[in-house]
Amino acid sequence: MHSPCKYVFTIILQFNNVVCEIIDTNNIEINIGFSQRDYIIGPCLVNGNNSCPDKEVTFFLYTRKNPTDGHEIIVNETDSNLMDANFNPKQPTKILIHGYNSNMQLEALIDIRSEYLKKYDCNIVAVDWHRLAAAPCYPIAVYNAPHVGQCLAQLIRRLLDTGAEDLHAVGFSLGAHVPAFAANNLHPYKLPRITGLDPAMPLFITVSNDRKLDSTDAVFVDVYHTNAFVQGKVETCGHVDFYMNGGVTQPGCQDEEKPFGCAHNRAPQYFAESINSKVGFWGWACTGFIDYLVGYCPPKMPVVLAGDDVDKQLRGYYLVKTSNKSPFAINKSCIFDDYERTFREVRLRKNHLFIVGTVIVLTKCETTRPWYETLPAVAMDYKVHIDAGKEDCYYQYVNPGATFFVSFQVLRGGDGKAGFAVRNPNGEIVHPYQWRTNADYQDQSGVGGYYSVCIDNQFSRFAGKLVNLYLTVIRFCIN
Repeated sequence: MHSPCKYVFTIILQFNNVVCEIIDTNNIEINIGFSQRDYIIGPCLVNGNNSCPDKEVTFFLYTRKNPTDGHEIIVNETDSNLMDANFNPKQPTKILIHGYNSNMQLEALIDIRSEYLKKYDCNIVAVDWHRLAAAPCYPIAVYNAPHVGQCLAQLIRRLLDTGAEDLHAVGFSLGAHVPAFAANNLHPYKLPRITGLDPAMPLFITVSNDRKLDSTDAVFVDVYHTNAFVQGKVETCGHVDFYMNGGVTQPGCQDEEKPFGCAHNRAPQYFAESINSKVGFWGWACTGFIDYLVGYCPPKMPVVLAGDDVDKQLRGYYLVKTSNKSPFAINKSCIFDDYERTFREVRLRKNHLFIVGTVIVLTKCETTRPWYETLPAVAMDYKVHIDAGKEDCYYQYVNPGATFFVSFQVLRGGDGKAGFAVRNPNGEIVHPYQWRTNADYQDQSGVGGYYSVCIDNQFSRFAGKLVNLYLTVIRFCIN
C-alpha cells in the first residue's frame, strides 16, 4: 500500500468523469408523475409499482442438490413455495444481491455461491433485479433500490416463517444498500448479519442513515472497501470496516483498461476467496482513513481475520494487505516481511509512544555480524514519550526451530531511561531490557510464531517524561 495520497489525488481529478449526472432521486416521482405502474424513460426502467411480489425482483435458490440451476422462489404476503424447493431452514441461508449494471451471473458472485456450497450445506438465495439496475441509468437504479429492499423484506419474512434463523445478506456495490432498505421494513427484527462489498458511494454521501447501509441494519455488519472515492464509499458504515490495501485502489489494477472497475470488483473476489482460504486475509487496526493517508497506520500486531470467518465481536477500522493477483490472501507473516517504516511524526500507541524518524527495518540476513558492521553508522533521533510499564513492539514471523539474529544499539540516552527486549510468541522475555544487543536466538517452541523487539519504559520514575533516544536502525534477521 504505497503512496496512497497520489491515488486519492488521481481519483478526485477523474471523479467528474465517473458520475456524469446527479439527479435528486427523492424527486423522481415528482418529475415523472406518481403512478402505480413502471415507467420507461429512454433505456431506464423506473419502478412505479410499490407492491411486492414484483416480476422485476426475482429470487433463485441454490443448494448442493442444485448448485448451478436456481429454483425460482415465489413469495407473497402470506405464502411461498420454499418448502416445495430444496430449502432447508435448519441450514445457514446466504442471500446474495448484485449491484448496478449487473446481474447474478457476475463471475465473482457465482464464485461466492460456489465457495459457500463447497464449505457446507447451505441455502443460497440470489436476488435478481437487473432490469431495475441497468446501465446507463444509475440515478434511476438508486431510486429503485428501496423497492428491491421492500421485496427482499417480504422474502425474509417468509424465510422466518419456515423457522430459518441463520440468515446472512451479502450485497455488492449498490446491492450492498438493498439489505438496509429491507431492514427498514423488518423492524423490530434484525438480520443476524449483513456484509457490504464496496458499498456504492455516488448519491449516498449526504443521505440519512435510513437510506444507506449502516451498523444499525443488522446485529453484525461487516464492510469491505476497495474503491473508495469512485464507485465505493470511503466512510465507515459497519460494526467493522476493512479497507483492503487502503481501500482506494488495488494492487494489479493500475495496468488494467478499467482500473477503477477492477478495484471495485475486487471486493466480491476477496470475499469469495476468504470463504475457504487456508491462508486468510489479515488486517491490523487503524484510527481512520486520514491517519492511513499520512502514514500513521503501519502493519502492526495483533492482526485479525477478515472475510467470511470474521470475529463478529470485532469493531473498528482495519487495513488489510493482499497479493496483486489470485490467490489474493497472503500469510500474516508476510504483512511484516521486509517492511520499512519511515515517519515524520507518528503516534504509534495512544498516550505513551511518540517516535520521529526511521523506526525499524525487518529483513532477511545472509550473515550475522556485529552491530557496528551490520548497522548504518548514522544514528536516528527518536523522541519517545513512554508511560511506565508501557511498550511498543515490532514483529517478525519465525519458522519452527529456526534461528534468527537481533541487533540494536542505543547510542545515547536522554532525560529518561528506556530499553529494548526480545519476546517469544508467548510474550515471554528471552532477552532482558538492555541498551544494546547483538545475538542469535532459536525458536524453542517447535511451532514457530511471531517474535518481537519491544521498546519499553520499565522505570516508573521516568513515567510521562520525554526521552530522547539516539538509535541505530534495528535489525531483526532470519538466518
